[in-house]
This record gives sequence, C-alpha cells and structure tokens, in this order.
Amino acid sequence: KSRIYNMLTQCPKSAAPKREAMPDRIARLRDACLNGPVGLGRCSFYRAEGASRCPEGAPLIRRSAAATVHLFDNVPVEIKPDELIVGSSAAVLSATDKDQWEELERYHGFLNEGGRGGMTAHMAIDNDRLLKEGTSGTIARIERKLSELDPADPVRRRKAEFYDCARSVLEGMVRFANRYADEAERLAAAERDPARKEELQRIAQICRGVPEHPAESFRQALQSVYFLFMATTAEAGLMSLGRADQYLLPYYEADVASGALTRDDARELFGCFFIKTNEWHQAPQSLMIGGQTREGKSAVSELSYLFLDALEDVRMTNPALGAAIAENTPEEFLIRCAELNCRGISFPALFNDRTIIPGLVRNGVRPEDARRYLHCTCTEITPEGCSGIWVVADYINFAKCLELALNDAVPATFADLVEAVKQQLATAVKDNAERQNILARARMEGGRYPLLSCFVNDCIEKGLDLDEGGARYYYFYPQLVGLATVTDSLAAIRELVFEAGEVSIEQLNEALRTDFADAEDLRLRLLNKPSKYGNDDLAADDLAVELAEFYMDEVEKYENPYGAGYHPGFLAWIMHGIFGKETGATPDGRRSGAALSDSLAAAQGRAANGPTGVLATVEKLDLTRAVGAVVVNLTFSEQLLNDSKAPRSLAAMIRSHFNRGGFEVQINCASRETLLAAKADPESYRDLMVRVGGYSDYFTRLDPVLQDEIIQRTE
Repeated sequence: KSRIYNMLTQCPKSAAPKREAMPDRIARLRDACLNGPVGLGRCSFYRAEGASRCPEGAPLIRRSAAATVHLFDNVPVEIKPDELIVGSSAAVLSATDKDQWEELERYHGFLNEGGRGGMTAHMAIDNDRLLKEGTSGTIARIERKLSELDPADPVRRRKAEFYDCARSVLEGMVRFANRYADEAERLAAAERDPARKEELQRIAQICRGVPEHPAESFRQALQSVYFLFMATTAEAGLMSLGRADQYLLPYYEADVASGALTRDDARELFGCFFIKTNEWHQAPQSLMIGGQTREGKSAVSELSYLFLDALEDVRMTNPALGAAIAENTPEEFLIRCAELNCRGISFPALFNDRTIIPGLVRNGVRPEDARRYLHCTCTEITPEGCSGIWVVADYINFAKCLELALNDAVPATFADLVEAVKQQLATAVKDNAERQNILARARMEGGRYPLLSCFVNDCIEKGLDLDEGGARYYYFYPQLVGLATVTDSLAAIRELVFEAGEVSIEQLNEALRTDFADAEDLRLRLLNKPSKYGNDDLAADDLAVELAEFYMDEVEKYENPYGAGYHPGFLAWIMHGIFGKETGATPDGRRSGAALSDSLAAAQGRAANGPTGVLATVEKLDLTRAVGAVVVNLTFSEQLLNDSKAPRSLAAMIRSHFNRGGFEVQINCASRETLLAAKADPESYRDLMVRVGGYSDYFTRLDPVLQDEIIQRTE
C-alpha cells in the first residue's frame, strides 16, 4: 500500500497525494444512513396527492407538473445532524399518510397511464448547463422560445403548454430550495454549537442561491447538482450523476486557487454527497469519472482521484462509480482504480473508451457526445444530458430459447439444433421489439416529465417533452441473458451426443425433464467434460461468437417509434437469477431453477483457465456493436488481491484486455468462507458489497439464488 501511494505522490498534478483517515463526520453520517430508511415513499405520496388535485380530464403534462409542484411545496424538509449537503424525503410515511394511500393510488396511476412502460430515467441531465445558467437561465430560455412560437404552427398550443408546465416546475424547484434555506435558518437560530451554527447559516445562504442562479463555488455546485438529482429522481426514477469530475472541476480549481477550499474540504463534501445518494434507492445510481473531455483530451484530474478517495471513505453501494479508461488515461489512475477493487470495495467498474466511443459513433452519436458517455445505471451506455434511450428494452431469456428448441423437435444433426435455437431467438427478439414499440407509442401519448425535460437536450429547443421525442437520442437496448449457459449446453450436446455418441438426444431430454433425478453421472459428465465458454477454447468460443453475432444481427433489424434503432446488450442485472428460476435443467449440467450465466462472464465455476481465459474469450466478440451493455464479472480470492503487487498486475491485465477490444470489467474480491459466513449471519456483514450483474449490492440483501450464484463464482 505504501509503495503504491509513494508512486502516486511522485506523479503529475493529476495524481493523488496520500490519504488520511475517514473524517469523523463521514463516519457518523454513514452509520446513520445504514441504519435509516431508504426509499421514495414521501415523494410518491406527495406527487400522487398533487395529481389528485388536478381537474379531471386535464392534459397529462399538467397533471405531471402539478404532482411535482405539490411535492416541492409540501414534502417535509429535513436537515440532519452533520449534513453539509441537504435534501431528503426518505423518511417513512406517517400513519395518516398510509391511510390516505389507498384512496390516492388511483390518482398515482397517472404515472403509468396509457399502458406506459419501458425503462424510465437511467440517464443524466445536462449538469454543465444547470451550473452555468441555473433554473433562472433555463426559464429565460423557455420565455424566449415561447415568444418565438409561430402562430401558424399546428402544434403551437401543445408546445406552449409544455413550456408553461416546464416553467412552473422550475419555479417550484426554487421554492423547494428556499424551504431548505428557511429550515437551515430556523435550526441555526436554535443551535448552541458555534461551529454547527455557522455551517447551518452557510447551508441557508447556499440554498438561497442555487439552483435558481448559476453556481459560483464548488459547494454551491455540489448542492445544485444534488437538488436536481433528487428532484428528477422523484419525478422519473433512477438517475445518474453524470461526469462529475468534469462539470465540477472549474469550481474546484477556482476555489482552491482562491484559498476558499482545501483538498480535505472537498473530500469531506464528496463524502457527504455520496452518502446522500444512498438515501434514495437500493438500486444503483451511477457516476462516471476519468475518460476524455468532449475534445478528446484526458479528463483525469485531481478531482478524479478525490472521487476515489471519497469512495473508499464511504464504502456504500451508491453512487455506483465507473471509471472510463482511454488510451491517454494516466496509468497511475488505472492503478488507483485497481487498488480500490483489490480492497474489496467492488468499485469502480472499468469501461473502455476504445470500444464504447466508436460503437456509439457507429450508431449516429456525435463524437463530442460519445466521449461523455455514461453507464446508466449498471453498464448500459447513454450520452450525458441528451438521452431518451430505453436502456433495458427488454431482457431475453436465451436459455428458454434452447429449452423450446429441444422440446419442439428431435434434431437430426447438430447444425439443425443450432438453427432451431437461432430461430427461437429470432422469434424472441421480434416479439420483444413489437412489445417495446407498443409501450413506446403508449409512452409518447401518456408519459410526461416536465422537470427532467428542462435539462435534456434538445427538449426545450424542440418544444417537446422527453417522452414526446424532445431528446437527441432514442436508441432501444434489449439485453440477452444466458449466452454462456447456452454456449456450454450446445458444446456439450455436440461433443457427447453428436460426436462421441455417449448419450442420445432422447436420453438427454429425459434427464433434463426430470432435473437429472436418476442421471447424476450424466450431469457430471455434461458439467465437467465438454468445452466451456470463458476458457479461450475455440471449440466453445467460436460457437459463442456465432450465436452472439446472430443475436446482434437480429436486434439491429428493428426500429422504434422515435425513428431510432435497436442495439444489442448483454446485461443480466439480477435477471440471470430470475430467469434461472423459470428455466428447467440445461445440457451444461445446470440444475432446474439455478441461476443462468452472468452476462458475458463464464458460467459460475467454469472459468478453469482463470481471468485471462475469460477475457480472451470476450475479446473474440465485436463489442463495438454491443453499446446496449456489456458486463464482465471477474472474481478473485481475497488472498490473491491482498498481495502488494496485485493493483499493478490487475491494472496491466485490464489495460491489455481493453487494448484487445474489451468493453467493461468489474471485480469481486471475496472468499467463499466470508460469503458463507455472511449468509449465515447477515447482521454482522450488512455492509459487505459484491458485484452482481452489472452493479454492486449488499450481499446480505440479495435473493438466496443470487447469493448462491455469487458463492459458486468463487469456487
């Protein structure tokens, strides 16, 4: 550890100096958050109540705006002890609120009116614009657009209504911030501790300024970003915090240069900021650092390292930190990222600019937008501040396609079986696209986000809400689950049925039907003998490439109602566990109900040639086509990564993989013994984090099927 830090302190300005211990304030806030409520109960309640007060038959955008404004004006405000960044509604509902909830639910249904579906949010607003112009500047742009409306425009009235609703929610946002200023002043007046009194007075001053006005300091910028993050999360769902080390950097550098801020101050503020994000959802809320600027220069700065320090302080599931790695990324930054993973933090996930940016540009994204891509919120890729992309549209159970093919007819040859599986997959992709397009058309008619649309380019310019088509990009990303499971299954059938003749297809089908009840010997042969995906074995990998390319070809045939394309992804999230429960035994030796393979990693326990074998297999796929999402989970023992040389070795392995076409890598560092102990005694391991399928979560919070799947990875 000391050697790595010595190396870092001798690096250029962008590298990190040696860290001190976690600030006491952060330790107290972290403990309070881990023991406190999590969720959106109050936000949902007050939005529903606001919608219920809107006149029957009012346009949906009016109802949505009324819901958000009512939330801003009525949700209780709370400033907790030690907080420097404020804004919360995670408190549980009161008994009176709960009594009203059933009556309000029919009004709350406006959020899903018209059969509305598909993935909401999972994006980042244009925080650069927010910080530079404030909501007052956004309102001024809206006023200009209103004055420029052509009386002959056939949709003039609809645009005017959009602008009017957008203005009303922005004005409500300002009142919301001022309510926090009032609360801070009230608390300051009663505070006896001079230091805390001064902090509360500063909070009040900041909330009077932002987000209404442009940010003038680093602290103001953080608070403004958090207010809008919180508000858009309440309106739309999971949000990303974007490329924070880029949009915050000018404020940080200016404050440090003036003496108004020290590095330790910024680290503590980041800790407060990180902890606040854990009050909102148990699901991931992403933040990306590193990578490149819009102009293609390295974006790694001192602020990037500060984010990593704060991540190590907080050690919670949010924000779900990702680090973009470009050819011009300093090696010291990659080593520091690897160092945190070696300590079992499971962050940051690493993303490859050399694969992702060309993939986005190939699909029509402007290069300057592609360089500011995000993982939202697992590993789905969207451009910052201009996305209407549906990141999960939807999950496809590949193992079920195999199951249907085997049940449909007895194949005469292996080629016949592969063709039957492909046709089942083609049907699944087609059916999925048709369902998603139905949902999209319903959303175009029945979904409205007047606040979020203010900060997504080009909604204000077009006079269109996000769901109506105001955003710049609208790709849809279906996700294939179980590629390794199907590859291993087909490889086993080819080798044991069609080549060696050790078992007939009929015997195999009977064993699968009974979940290997009287065929354990056969199950073990299927499990251990044939070629396996994830081991740099051409017999299996060539089959995986063939299946993956077929899937990507099929996905790219379809277009959504926004006139944009479908693009493939390989994200599992938790669906490998859910789909596993719905899928019978498979010919790779997997039992009925067990989890399917996780994204693009080897099936659990099959990576016999270690992590480099997994990565060599993944490198055979053309992942520039897979901007929908790619996840590669690598699991290492605690003993291996505790070695002092491990961070540099891990960084070298990741750099090599990225040079050879990799997309994303994330690390699990836990022993089987630790995971088993956590399963048996969850209370003692409540903050043990693990990588699941594109995101990190507390191990003790996972479904038992996913717990067993992660334990199996370590064996």
